[in-house]
Amino acid sequence: MANTKDLVAKRKEAYKFIRRKLLRIKWSPPINSDEALASTLDVYLEELLSLKEGRSNPTQRLIKGVRTFFAEEVSEDDIRGYLIEPFTNA
Repeated sequence: MANTKDLVAKRKEAYKFIRRKLLRIKWSPPINSDEALASTLDVYLEELLSLKEGRSNPTQRLIKGVRTFFAEEVSEDDIRGYLIEPFTNA
């Protein structure tokens, strides 16, 4: 089982992974706020902020939103590696 500090770091890295993927997409208007990203991924803002701050693991709803929105840019291996597997035994 991961210690709390490691778990918080993994959660923050999951958020950064989503933001990095977002930067590769040319979107008009740009998705340049957490509010816009939450809306785009069809998740509650609190879910996204909680992940960003390291307070909770990625939710199933968030993972589904990433799979849907980033379907062409993100592989299933990336999703598993950043959003699922680090939290499997957490």
